[in-house]
Amino acid sequence: MSILVTSPCPENIVEELGIKNWPIWTCEASSFEWSYADKETCFLLEGKVTVTPEVGDPVKFGAG
Repeated sequence: MSILVTSPCPENIVEELGIKNWPIWTCEASSFEWSYADKETCFLLEGKVTVTPEVGDPVKFGAG
């Protein structure tokens, strides 16, 4: 699994992906295991996250 971070996200990508119409998922500060069977795309409105893959170094990114 590779993690690609584009920050800040260019407005043309926001438009192309329809990000402004995506549902909003909220979560208090926490730590949990999660696995993705498919490609996942997210856009952080606020805060920051650290994603730690099974293989490789943790990746940190934040809003935008």
